[in-house]
Amino acid sequence: MSSLPYPSVESYKIPRESVDVEAIAQKCAWYLQATGEDTEYLSYDPTRRDKLIAELYERPDVAPNFGAENLVPFGSDPDVYLKFADGEIERLTPPQSFKDRIMRLHFAFAALMVFNHYKFKYGLLDHHDLRLKVMERQTQLMKEWYDTVFCRLFPDRVKPKSAPSNALTTSRSRPVPINPPATGGRTVSARFVDADDVKQFLNNPHTLVGKRFIHMPPVDQDQDYRGTWQVDSYTVRRVDMDVEHEYLCLLEAFGDSPVPMGPEEVGYLLRYSQVQATL
Repeated sequence: MSSLPYPSVESYKIPRESVDVEAIAQKCAWYLQATGEDTEYLSYDPTRRDKLIAELYERPDVAPNFGAENLVPFGSDPDVYLKFADGEIERLTPPQSFKDRIMRLHFAFAALMVFNHYKFKYGLLDHHDLRLKVMERQTQLMKEWYDTVFCRLFPDRVKPKSAPSNALTTSRSRPVPINPPATGGRTVSARFVDADDVKQFLNNPHTLVGKRFIHMPPVDQDQDYRGTWQVDSYTVRRVDMDVEHEYLCLLEAFGDSPVPMGPEEVGYLLRYSQVQATL
């Protein structure tokens, strides 16, 4: 597949009889669990975390651009990169130091981007029903991981269980849907993103990738972005003396074309969104 003279998405599609739903879901969950654990662990010392990440991205051989096609150019074989990244993740598991956490997070997040782009998005492009099965199984795997491993490692970070459905504690301005969508990862029940969540997401942008949201703004707010959305990729680059952050977002309201956004726009989306699922 490498060095194709005329790259085509067709070369990445997986024949239906070759699709292994369980294997794809397990691989996605493996990357998500590594990024979830390391992100949480590193958040206990954000100053040290940010210093080490800045040092990592000062290296000439490390580019802080996690767009899948920046890591694996379209037309190239993603398995070459994934084999390398998987080896590094395995070498760093379990992490023996704070720096190991930084490095494992770097590789796991990059691999997740490449895997989702080439193996899930393109690989299952013709098999919508199988995509749903992968997502359902992955959600199940992440919930099991959250309820066991995550809760054991970070008991102080576990969100309290939702109040009984008949308790009169729901905000009048944010009604709970009659049929809340299934969720996974850290989210154990359908809920709106709160102010603390917005801050955490913007401080750790890579944690947005792999999650799907529903933007439901109040009637007095702009309705143009209403509907499901997700962050497809996140890029950090230096422009003159400033650091620029760019998110490529896929919004139901805009079809299949990714929309570039800055932190302020993503923050607005998050403010009126509900976590729907982990991809």
